[in-house]
Amino acid sequence: MTLSITTVWPGNPNPRGATWDGEGVNFALYSENAHKVELCLFDPVTWHEAQRIELREQTHMVWQGYLPEARPGLLYGYPLESRSFVLLTQTTGAIPDFS
Repeated sequence: MTLSITTVWPGNPNPRGATWDGEGVNFALYSENAHKVELCLFDPVTWHEAQRIELREQTHMVWQGYLPEARPGLLYGYPLESRSFVLLTQTTGAIPDFS
């Protein structure tokens, strides 16, 4: 499977996590120390990283972005960078598919 997210809109800081709204997915991650946050998307078959998207919007230490092309079942993770260290896999999850 080839992922190709081409559109990233400013997201909302709430709720935290990955939230499907019926049209796309809002991603919001709180971090006091991060100076850059990227969202990694993974191939659901191979579990290899397929795409990286920088979350450029930040509100009160919450980094956010909205992906209108994302759908439930998407595998994602956050490799976080701070001024003093790099945390490669802080969390990985899948957006639940409730259909």
